[in-house]
Amino acid sequence: MKKIFFLVLVLLIFFSPFIEAKEIPFSLVFTGDLHSSFEPRPNPHGLGGMARLKTALTQLKTQAQEKGSAVLQLDAGDCTEGS
Repeated sequence: MKKIFFLVLVLLIFFSPFIEAKEIPFSLVFTGDLHSSFEPRPNPHGLGGMARLKTALTQLKTQAQEKGSAVLQLDAGDCTEGS
């Protein structure tokens, strides 16, 4: 096992100068602690609800595609419980 690890390490070190670095633009979208906000809540800013969140994410992804960028969407969880 150690020999295989060493061989892979040597190959990676040897071939790494030949790998071309390429910059990949992306947007990071992070959500978390949604606390069961599935339905919109009445407020003056029009915030809340999964439908609005989905619409906002779709708009961000469309804008990113137009710019030739990718979107990395992460969620911290805790979307079904909370106050």
